[in-house]
Amino acid sequence: MKSKKLADLRVAVGMEDSDDKEVLEEAIATIHHLADEISQLETHIRLLDTPKRKRRRFWL
Repeated sequence: MKSKKLADLRVAVGMEDSDDKEVLEEAIATIHHLADEISQLETHIRLLDTPKRKRRRFWL
């Protein structure tokens, strides 16, 4: 869903003929970068929330 919204924004920027096109493209790139960082943070949070399995200790 995230990538579809970003693709829609890129299409809208491509149709834009104003001087703000470069600014919009930079904003979209920033949004894409932040979305990736948020996704990574969510992954790290999920990993921290999952209980760790206890390791069995084998005595030789």
